[in-house]
Parts: sequence; C-alpha cells; structure tokens
Amino acid sequence: MATRVSDVFDAVYHLGDIQRKVVIDAIRSAFEKAGVSETDSTTWQKDPPNLLALQTVLEELAGNRDYSNYRNAGGVSARLMTFFMLSSFAKGSAIWSWDKLFSDEKHNVHILH
Repeated sequence: MATRVSDVFDAVYHLGDIQRKVVIDAIRSAFEKAGVSETDSTTWQKDPPNLLALQTVLEELAGNRDYSNYRNAGGVSARLMTFFMLSSFAKGSAIWSWDKLFSDEKHNVHILH
C-alpha cells in the first residue's frame, strides 16, 4: 500500500526517488503507530491511519536528525502541505481514510485533489 500511495503522490507532485522513499517510510511508520504491522496479519483489521497521521510522521521525520533523509522529509512535507491543507479543511466531505480508498468496490479510480 505504501508504494501505491507514494506512486500517486509522485504522479501528482513529481517526487524524486529519495522523496518517494521518504513517503514510503512515513506511510509505513504511520501504520506501525496505528498498531498495524506488515508482518502480523492479526493487526491488519485495525483502523488504518488517516492523512493527519501521515502529515505528523513526515514532520517528525523532518525533525529527526537520526533519520538519514530528514532533510528530504522536510522537503516532502513542504511539497505536500497544500494537499494536507485541502484534505483537512474540505467542507461537507466525509472523513477520508486509506481503508475507504482501497476497499471501495464501486470506484476503481480515485482522484485526490
């Protein structure tokens, strides 16, 4: 899932290889923080993290000098800020979630704006 989501961000924001890795790292970390482990299938039914969690993890990575790509994390966070702002303040829309996006059997294509 992390790779698929990073592909979407890359298609829209034209991320570089390192920035895509940062997005993947952030998504994986957000899932871990939500208690979802990629190696423990018993956790896969837990609620997935939302976009606010992804934004929070990106900002944490940007401030973590032990993370080898912390500078790139700051750049990715800045590039995606408008996306996070639009998602956070959308009026009259349902709460957005990873689960709704990927388990939607009616719609095969989603446009994130």
